[in-house]
Amino acid sequence: MADFLQNENTYLREYKLQVEKKLNWGNSSEWRHHDFESLSLKIFKETGIMLSSTTLKRVWGKLKYESVPNSNTLNTLAAFIGHENWMEFRAAAEARQKLDRQSGGHTQSVLETPLKVDQAATGKKKLSLKWLSLGLVAVVFIWFAVGFVLKEKKISNLPSKLEKSTFTSAPVAEGIPNTVVFKYDVSHLSASKFSIQQSWDERLRFDIQKDRHEATSIYYYPGYFRAKLVVDDLVVKEHDLFIKSDGWLATLNKKPRPRYFLENEFEKENWLGIKSTVLASAQSKTDNEPLVLGYHFVDDFAGLQSDNFTLEASFKNTYFAGDGICQNTRIVILCTRGAMIVPFSIPGCVGDLRLIFNDVLQEGKKHDLSAFGCDFSDWQKLKCEVRDREVVIYLNDRPVHQLAYQADAGEIAGLRFLFTGSGAVDEVRFFDEEGIKVFEENFEKPVLID
Repeated sequence: MADFLQNENTYLREYKLQVEKKLNWGNSSEWRHHDFESLSLKIFKETGIMLSSTTLKRVWGKLKYESVPNSNTLNTLAAFIGHENWMEFRAAAEARQKLDRQSGGHTQSVLETPLKVDQAATGKKKLSLKWLSLGLVAVVFIWFAVGFVLKEKKISNLPSKLEKSTFTSAPVAEGIPNTVVFKYDVSHLSASKFSIQQSWDERLRFDIQKDRHEATSIYYYPGYFRAKLVVDDLVVKEHDLFIKSDGWLATLNKKPRPRYFLENEFEKENWLGIKSTVLASAQSKTDNEPLVLGYHFVDDFAGLQSDNFTLEASFKNTYFAGDGICQNTRIVILCTRGAMIVPFSIPGCVGDLRLIFNDVLQEGKKHDLSAFGCDFSDWQKLKCEVRDREVVIYLNDRPVHQLAYQADAGEIAGLRFLFTGSGAVDEVRFFDEEGIKVFEENFEKPVLID
């Protein structure tokens, strides 16, 4: 098995070099997440098959994966650079290597031999080598020509096959938890496994039956998801799925399902919080560290664009026990094509923070995020201002960080406040690029302003 893996990895290295040459994007060791997203789209456009960016990252060694890709993935990769399948790609690579060995090896041995040889025999040997080389070249050429014709035929048939596949979904209720009914048709496809993936997370897959047309799945958290129809680990259909929160939702993020807090368990103050006695009883005594308390508001925000907006919010982490000493806090801006995460902690723990704005990731281990260290004995005031994808983050009315991102994150679809242990939220507002308020929350009644 080890020899097989090593052999396939050799071909994968050769394959990556050919893709680098085709794309001219530079050395793939320097590619980032958005590059693999772009590659995924290019492969889909040329082959009709979607390989996720996660799968491509595994192929390129960006994610740990102690195995070789499955045959369907390999065949799709091969098709992207003009081969009928992976076996043809391997055979072509072997033929090129054999030609190199034949021309280089035999020429060298003839030139280096000190023995006197028969000239006629030598001439015949050279002639036979010449014809052998020409024959191999002809075989490779025919192989490529036949492969090209078959590939063109295969690709021309793919769109019609994909058009026959259907994949839709609809939530059955408002709010959370919510059962989603998926309707699909894969009856005309040949594969060993069919599944539906709830979102970007490949762990959230469940198998479906080829001869059926309906399946259901429960969503325990609100959000803007990209549901996927997966055939033999290949994404063949996907669509957006919007699960709204129906107002503010508070959860303790347990597995397999969260603990939801009811209205009578909220603090009776003009901010969003959970009673400390309720929260203490909800935490499991077997937990080695405190669970994450989340506040969620997921809804339409009057078409507010993520390229240009301002968010204001006040928050504080209220967990002061030793098992949550860092008081990690994250404010997540959910978008229709991505997400933005602004992290906070006490000053001594900023080295573990991860700041994300769609295609930009800044980690505390590699960037100075010390400005995101907070004294949570008092409320912290955040202002996040985005203009044409250039970001300025303010903390307590002082600018503390700037960055720029490139990928379009779409429209804003919601907010999450995540606190390790416990926390509270107050005075949340969204403004558009002209400074017009589109959302305000003072925790008496949430209001969406048209």
